[in-house]
Amino acid sequence: MTPLFYYFLKASVALTLFYAFYRLLFDRDTFFDWKRAVLMGSVVLSTIYPFIDISGIWELNEPVKESIILYSTVLPEIKVNVATHKWWEVNNLPNAIRMIYVLGVFLLLIRFIIQFASILRLVSQGNKSTLDGTNIIQLKGNTAPFSFFNWIFINPEIHNENDLKEILTHERTHVREWHSIDVILSELACIAFWFNPFVWLTKIAIRQNLEFLADNRVIVSGYDCQNYQYHLLRLTHQSAAANLINNFNVSELKKRIIMMNKKKSSSLGLTKYALLIPLVSVLLITNQAEVLAKKVNSKISSSKTDNTEITPPAIPNPNSGNGEIAPPPPPPPIIGTEKNTPIFMQVEQMPEYPGGIEGLMNYLAKNIRYPKDAQEQGIQGRVIVRFIVNKMGEVENTEVLRGVTKSLDDEAIRVVSAMQKWTPGKQKGVNVAVYYTLPIDFRLADNQAKKGDKELQVYGYGKNSNIKKDDVKPPTLSPDAIFFVDGIETSSDAVKKIDPNTIEKMEVLKEKTAIARYGEKGKNGVVLITMKKK
Repeated sequence: MTPLFYYFLKASVALTLFYAFYRLLFDRDTFFDWKRAVLMGSVVLSTIYPFIDISGIWELNEPVKESIILYSTVLPEIKVNVATHKWWEVNNLPNAIRMIYVLGVFLLLIRFIIQFASILRLVSQGNKSTLDGTNIIQLKGNTAPFSFFNWIFINPEIHNENDLKEILTHERTHVREWHSIDVILSELACIAFWFNPFVWLTKIAIRQNLEFLADNRVIVSGYDCQNYQYHLLRLTHQSAAANLINNFNVSELKKRIIMMNKKKSSSLGLTKYALLIPLVSVLLITNQAEVLAKKVNSKISSSKTDNTEITPPAIPNPNSGNGEIAPPPPPPPIIGTEKNTPIFMQVEQMPEYPGGIEGLMNYLAKNIRYPKDAQEQGIQGRVIVRFIVNKMGEVENTEVLRGVTKSLDDEAIRVVSAMQKWTPGKQKGVNVAVYYTLPIDFRLADNQAKKGDKELQVYGYGKNSNIKKDDVKPPTLSPDAIFFVDGIETSSDAVKKIDPNTIEKMEVLKEKTAIARYGEKGKNGVVLITMKKK
């Protein structure tokens, strides 16, 4: 999925949650100003919170900071699987979906422009005059009064003196409190998120609350509430001159009358508005989950990277069966980078590949090719590559930290070296060179795996395997071997009851591989069973 997809997903979830909170907790209140703040705040915050970075104020303890320093420079593992690799799984959203979204935005934007233009036409062609000390634009015919920003539109000839005063009090409230901004923002939100029904419901709630505010101003100004309500009823037959407006006569008049007669909410009811704080906090924190996993506190970055070359982290020794840590390899010679330029492991703003992690994953998936000799020999394994993203964003000094075979190592080097420019990393606002480490896992389909591999043998029953059930010879295991089905430890008796046709693949770990993963518990062998997805 693309970063744009995740943005719309996050924003839509936030709009939905805010509207649900509003309807459950605040809809029946008479705190109209607070409700206006909640509704508009929900629209604005939902659209911008995916971009808010709070990681700078997130305090972490030292062990966690050190872990983040280590893993923030290791990109997601990329698996290359010849027979089972599906290119469509890493592609962006289908073009048809994007085109449907763009078409919806285009049509609604045209509608918005036409509505806006109709109001400007009324301004340019209408007769301007003064009524009760207020500048107005005179309408013609049996048209309902309305306001838009500083303009009040009304036909004085069809209203008596008292009605005119009530109308002007109502519309002045819209003008004085800039209610047209709320209308415009809600319209733009509907254009951008037209596929989300809750954004349309939010727009309706915003407009209703604006009318509640203006109606309340008429009542507190001393006008008789009952007469004012009869006045509203008399205006129901009038037509609207434009839709993109604060209209004196809007639909759902019954709700306005009910709200005018409603008892004023107790001031204690304001305390429930504090419940929005946890909701906003959860949204911000969940949005930062990925960022916080990659970024350390600025103090740690400064103390470890200021004018100092950072030693790359140690990696497990592949020749050790007990997880022994091998000494870190020396940094590669600096080629193409300025001499004596420090190379950082972690900086305040890490380098970013065009399109982010998703873009990098797509590039690797589309460009890596499994070497033919490795396929023929059934060779598979993980190649760990390290490279430098220099000040210009170019990839330099690509090298293998841990290899498998020359052909697999060369393929990993080739595809990484051919990357396009990154956005350079920054430390204190200055572009710097940064190390990155990338593991690429070359995996063959089940039937292509090297049969002589004693540490990992794969038995497949899935649709991508041509191994028949009757041809499979289960490996010899100790009676004390342990079994995992989809990651859950299971007894051997329960495993015997599994229908082989429901198994996607089975991995058998023996000797040091099993011990390395599961400790002494796995000394008698481990069987990992993956079931087919229903």
